[in-house]
Amino acid sequence: MVRVLVAGHSGLDKHRWINSISSYANGKVGRVMALDFDSMLSNSMPYFLDSYLEKQRNKWYETVNQLLNRIDREQPEHVIVSMHLTYFRHNTYWSLIDANALKEFKFDMVITLIDDAYSVWHRISSRESRERHGVYIRLRDVFVWRTVEIMMADMLATVLGIRNYVIAIKHPMETFFKLMFTKLPKAYLSHPISHVRDNGKAIGEINEFARRLRGIVVLFEPTTIDELIIERNWTNGRRTTIDRGDRWPVDNDDSEYPIELREDEVMEVTARNPVTRRSLIQDQIMRRDFRYIEQSDMVIAYRPRYGGTLSRGVFSEVTIAVNMGKPVYVYWPPEDGDIAENPFEYVHEYFSDAEELLGFLRSQVSTQ
Repeated sequence: MVRVLVAGHSGLDKHRWINSISSYANGKVGRVMALDFDSMLSNSMPYFLDSYLEKQRNKWYETVNQLLNRIDREQPEHVIVSMHLTYFRHNTYWSLIDANALKEFKFDMVITLIDDAYSVWHRISSRESRERHGVYIRLRDVFVWRTVEIMMADMLATVLGIRNYVIAIKHPMETFFKLMFTKLPKAYLSHPISHVRDNGKAIGEINEFARRLRGIVVLFEPTTIDELIIERNWTNGRRTTIDRGDRWPVDNDDSEYPIELREDEVMEVTARNPVTRRSLIQDQIMRRDFRYIEQSDMVIAYRPRYGGTLSRGVFSEVTIAVNMGKPVYVYWPPEDGDIAENPFEYVHEYFSDAEELLGFLRSQVSTQ
């Protein structure tokens, strides 16, 4: 039996996601019960977030008991429960989580879903325009709320004695399924992004390599979050509109484009910290990609010097992975220059042929 708690703030469309993953998994691993905790709360108490804290807490415990009773009654083979760990309204964060109550579910892992901040902002803003709850969320609030939700998930996972995996919702369902239901090794794919973004051939090549890797490992992919385009568009022409064509192409993107952001809010998230000289967006990219590396068993670096230009991002990620003691495997074809001139230290192995690397990974997995 597998039991998974799926965390994530508002605006992720978790209800759709949890139905999709249960449909994907049902039949492959037996019956999967998918339970959307927050839908149950809102359906039984429509103005839940506007009520007094004591009423919220009582309703939270009541709903937990309802879920436990249903699981006990129906005895499914596997259970996936989605739940907000934190709430945000009127510039205030709060949580109703009681770790002792959640211990009764006997969860095996926590998965914290994240998504592009502009997609989340657009979903919440669109919902507010329809339902009119009298709230507004700024783009910066989305970035901060994501950090708070991850922090709460980490704390909860520590108390429960399990692992919290942070993963973007735009990953394929195959990735989530393998993370939950298999023991396959987890790998982070590090590859050039910024300097190949306008190179359609390079993007297609990298995406195809990622597709093939997914058949071997549980693959964490950096481009399932693509927020630097906010800064890129603003810097190159003061654009505040996000079009589908701006984003690194992924198969599992149901965001509605174009997304028109507010100029003052774009300026907030792109402004440079006077000490670090990095923006909020850049800080979050760095922390997120390093988190992917930390929760992986290995790092696979794809063409760090694509077209003769060394990717600073790949260099940083490989360096971090080596310092964490993670195995690093590098694909460096001859057209990218002399492999002897690579800038890395203590990388486990270099491959000049992609097929050789994929074959090596298959052999490694088959022996585990």
